[in-house]
Amino acid sequence: MKSIKKIDFNLQASAMVYALFLLTVVSIIIGGLFYLSSLNRKLESTFEIEEILVNNSKSGIVYAQANFLELPTNKNVTIRLFNKGIDSVILTKQNWGAYQIITSQAVHNQKSFTKFVMVGSQSKSDLTNLYLADQGRPLSLSGKTKIEGLCHLPQTGVKRAYISGTSYEGTKLIYGQQKTSEKQLPKINSDLILQINQSSGEQQEWNNEVLNYHVPFDSITVHFISNAPIIIQNQNLSGKIIIESTDSVIISNEAMLKDIIIKSPKIIIENGFRGNIQCLATEIIRIEENVILEYPSVLSLIEIQQKEQKSSIQIAENTQIVGSVFLMSEVPNFRNPISLDISDQSIVNGFVYCNGQTELKGTVNGSIYTQSFYLKTASSAYQNHLLNAQILNNLPKEFIPIPLLEMSDQIKIVQWLN
Repeated sequence: MKSIKKIDFNLQASAMVYALFLLTVVSIIIGGLFYLSSLNRKLESTFEIEEILVNNSKSGIVYAQANFLELPTNKNVTIRLFNKGIDSVILTKQNWGAYQIITSQAVHNQKSFTKFVMVGSQSKSDLTNLYLADQGRPLSLSGKTKIEGLCHLPQTGVKRAYISGTSYEGTKLIYGQQKTSEKQLPKINSDLILQINQSSGEQQEWNNEVLNYHVPFDSITVHFISNAPIIIQNQNLSGKIIIESTDSVIISNEAMLKDIIIKSPKIIIENGFRGNIQCLATEIIRIEENVILEYPSVLSLIEIQQKEQKSSIQIAENTQIVGSVFLMSEVPNFRNPISLDISDQSIVNGFVYCNGQTELKGTVNGSIYTQSFYLKTASSAYQNHLLNAQILNNLPKEFIPIPLLEMSDQIKIVQWLN
């Protein structure tokens, strides 16, 4: 009789456990792969939407530049790019001092992306390097004076002069093209003057204890105001901020300021300051030595009433300004005209406009419009004379001035704000 073979049930049970374990591991791995694949598709979809939003916000900026004059100010305008629902953007145009800001917000479901740019207007006309109003006097040059580019000069022309023992050293009087100027400077864009005089934002009392403050350009403007003098010392302030005093504002070289607006009858920037600001004054702007105002800074003086002290912008030695400088009077007085003083070794890279008299001892690299020049020496005073002054034509094409003379449809980006 054959013996019955014994089955090892413990071995079979152990094998089954291992099989189930391997099956579970394989299932987890396969499930994980499916999850990773799904997650990857979701991430790809998210990144694709984000990329679309970024591109659409930039396209909105381009659209706003092309249709700038038709866009209302301080109102949201929704447009569709490429006639697709997903390609909708919300555009807003706002004033910011002498410039304007375009906001372009692209939206898709619960996601959005916003770009902010500061823009200016590039003139349609040829770039004028010097415009001297025709008051019947020629322009007289002495020393190392050099004038380049397109010049609009009085009908009496330009001549050599001998001042303080120095004669004119140049081989040419004008290194460029000459045209005849009018009796008055080209008219200023009145809309820009209204824009500069506007107030905006939530006003609050200036507090010297505000040390570090940044206001994004998608926020409401923070407008600090005071009836007493304001001294900005060691504050770090940037973004959509206006600081206004009905008396005066003094900016220390310890202050760190970027993109903000300063408004006051009198503004003083102390020796050694460096920053990017717009200064809007009605009486005096005094820039001390060794100051650097970075692009796109603005010095604006609009005289609204006559006072005993002459309204002026004074730029001391060894100062550099990249931006726009302009002076005008709403109550002009030919006996006491507004004045612009640019001292030795100082450079203004950009656009200068003075509906008064200018003493130019430094350099203007770009454009200068002035009603007249004057020159004071130790022994005398001269009308329409330049001694060792430079008016150069080396301004980069990327420089965009404020739309002071005209608002053209050639809207260019001054800087990205985010």
